[in-house]
Amino acid sequence: MITTIAALALTTFAAVQQTDTIVELRGANRLELENDGGQVVVRTWDRDAVRIQADHSSRTFIEIDHNGDVLEIQPDTERGPTTVVDFELTIPARLNLDIEGMFTDVSIEGADGEIEVETLQGNIRIMGGRGTIVAEATNGEISVEGAEGTIEVTSVSQSIEVVNSSGEILAESVGGSIVMRGITASSVDAGTVGGRIHYEGDIQDGGRYFFGSHGGRVTLQLPAGVNATVTAVSLTGNVRADYPGAPTEFSPRERDSFTLGTGSARIEAETFSGSIVIERGGGGGDGGPPDA
Repeated sequence: MITTIAALALTTFAAVQQTDTIVELRGANRLELENDGGQVVVRTWDRDAVRIQADHSSRTFIEIDHNGDVLEIQPDTERGPTTVVDFELTIPARLNLDIEGMFTDVSIEGADGEIEVETLQGNIRIMGGRGTIVAEATNGEISVEGAEGTIEVTSVSQSIEVVNSSGEILAESVGGSIVMRGITASSVDAGTVGGRIHYEGDIQDGGRYFFGSHGGRVTLQLPAGVNATVTAVSLTGNVRADYPGAPTEFSPRERDSFTLGTGSARIEAETFSGSIVIERGGGGGDGGPPDA
């Protein structure tokens, strides 16, 4: 049974209405929000409650419902389509998040739970997150920093950046680049059509790593002491590996392999029309700036 908790609108006769209310979670462990247009900013505090602040038009009200262990938030109107709404949410860090937007920018900072964000025509910025972190943007950039767990990021037409994060990473972009820095991951699968890939991070023994681009450069900066079997191929570009034991020349259109240390991890890099550079970096930290 869904029970409406509050729909609070202040400053009734102003051009911009403001909703500002605090809702106790009462055992809820997940927050779901849908917003057609505007922005969503999420911050954290130490209360077991959610503060909901929103700027919106006079015809819009904010519907807030408890549905079992889920707190649902959604703009609504008495008639016609909803209008642009700018949300600022303050939540306990442990709360799981599920945010969907149309023309919506989303920024989340300090969250310590699972995160799912999907936007159309909007950017996504996530700082934090534990467990499963999923971000999907169409015509929007994605930035993830300080996440731990299974990280899945997908973007159309824009770039992806994952920084100082750990776990398992799946990154896909159509028309954008993928940059990963300060990574500690047992598995990475990164692919882009029309963009470049840049990776700086650890390579764990027994890990699996794939980097593929149809039309851009692939650059891997790996730490010293790597134990990996490396395979690289470029159909029309050059391959260079700055490691002892690597081939001085790679065969065009063929998969050439070489072994570093015990070879226990597997690294694959491929591109159709770009080059591949595999070089020694400074470890799993930020390192230098990615190449253009």
